[in-house]
Amino acid sequence: MKIRNREVKTALLVAASSAAFISACAVMAPTMERAKIPAQGSSWSYASTPSGSFGKELRKTTTTMGMGSWQGKSMMAQHGQPMSIFVNSDGCWVGMAAGSKPLFGFDPPICYRFPIAVGNAWSDQRRMTMYQAKKTVNLESHWKVEAYEEVSVPAGTFGAFRITYSDNNGTDRVDWFSPELGIWVKSSIQRSAKHPAGPGTLENILVSHTIKN
Repeated sequence: MKIRNREVKTALLVAASSAAFISACAVMAPTMERAKIPAQGSSWSYASTPSGSFGKELRKTTTTMGMGSWQGKSMMAQHGQPMSIFVNSDGCWVGMAAGSKPLFGFDPPICYRFPIAVGNAWSDQRRMTMYQAKKTVNLESHWKVEAYEEVSVPAGTFGAFRITYSDNNGTDRVDWFSPELGIWVKSSIQRSAKHPAGPGTLENILVSHTIKN
């Protein structure tokens, strides 16, 4: 009986130690104080699996950080296919364009709210201009930093914030954002039937990167 009691006590101590370790790891989740923008010349590639309004063919997309012109103003741009995303000095999305044709503009720009820490949540509103449709709509967005976790993708294993997003335009998404790289290492996007482009899904995973400091 004494041996049995000793085994039970040992098991309880191991369980308590494991719980304490898990709790400590959760506390160690970082806080990202400010945006980290990949330097010019950085590039990264995603393997994308689309459906519905996003298309049907599996594809690999590569983005390169450089400079561009948005409405006559020079600013940083993430050049990719099928569009370029223009970002300000805080890393916020100002607009999107396909070649020289503007597609979407955001006022104020779309941005995470810093500092980023697990449990943070926020909502914001902006005007989104859809240049091809020649109209402007109100965009109400809701964000939450749900967790910090390890994510394994073809490009490697990264610590990433899991951030959820939803808006009144019919978009729901989950992004795994790496504070080390300053980009998403994985994302899952879903458009509902109310989205102007129609329903669809898009899954992206990081397959390679050359991020410059």
